[in-house]
Amino acid sequence: MKIRHLVLCLTVLYIVDGAFVGASLAGGNPGTALLGALIGFGLSIAISFGFLLFVNKKFFGPLSRLNDYARSEKENGKSARVPSFGDDFADTTDLIAHLYEQIRKLEENGVKSENRSREIVVAINHSVKNPINSIRDIAEMLRSRIEPGKERSQLEIIRKKAISATEIINDITRQYPEEELNETFDIKQHSSLEIYDIISNADYDKACSYIGAIPKAMLVYDEPHFQDTLDHIVANCYKYAGTRITIHTEIIGDKLRLLIRDYGNGIPPEEFEHVTHKNFRGGNAAGKTGQGIGLYLSSRYMEQMNGSLRCENMNNGFGVTLSIPLDPKTVPEQMTLAQS
Repeated sequence: MKIRHLVLCLTVLYIVDGAFVGASLAGGNPGTALLGALIGFGLSIAISFGFLLFVNKKFFGPLSRLNDYARSEKENGKSARVPSFGDDFADTTDLIAHLYEQIRKLEENGVKSENRSREIVVAINHSVKNPINSIRDIAEMLRSRIEPGKERSQLEIIRKKAISATEIINDITRQYPEEELNETFDIKQHSSLEIYDIISNADYDKACSYIGAIPKAMLVYDEPHFQDTLDHIVANCYKYAGTRITIHTEIIGDKLRLLIRDYGNGIPPEEFEHVTHKNFRGGNAAGKTGQGIGLYLSSRYMEQMNGSLRCENMNNGFGVTLSIPLDPKTVPEQMTLAQS
């Protein structure tokens, strides 16, 4: 029975009851009229109570469940399914379920889109910005060695374009907190002899020389990030010292120590503790491009690869020591090789 049908029946009952009482009074029988009124009133109470139960089951009950569902959604997030609100609200239940499914799909697509955007930004921040910075550094180095003229002007154009590209990338990545831009590190086993190629790739002016050979060993690191680390360190040597660069390697414990040093003026003692801080630029950076993140990123990369970076002022120069983990499966064998 529909609610409107029950309301109609109750209305008719009240009308009939009123007519019965009125007829009894008109016939001069007050007792019969009173009895009829009591019977009619009792039936009205019973039917009204039944009507209220019916309305509560069919209307207020589903509304209460809907309100509980909405509160649960607000406090705990999306539930597994939409509860049933009764046969009379079957279409409403189906509509809510459909809307919920559409919202869930939109949220999933939004998360996927956000994750994909973050992946693209991370790739741009790492795989594009670092090579552009290398192009800028090389252009600066070559420009400083060429007499004024057409070629120097062209190098200046390249340098400015590289700086503009870096600024655009910084604008893109600025919308994400730094912790969300942490790159994925794919740490694998590598031969220590591969370091020759990595340093050669970073040494664009070919000023690096070795003090002794690199000991044969198996190391574990992420190649792209280790390459970036060497790029930053060698570029700093060129930019701030402008001298020859020497490299010394040795195995100590379970690490290969790689010392890269220049023969410039070093860093003032009062600035030394800040050299690996983000955006720090020392007094010798005046007039030179950069953002003060080279050693900061290098230090962070080494930590992510279970290694470390240490800076020190040396006699006539500045040195950076990288501690690169040996492959733990072959540490005793590697130490024997290094000693032989």
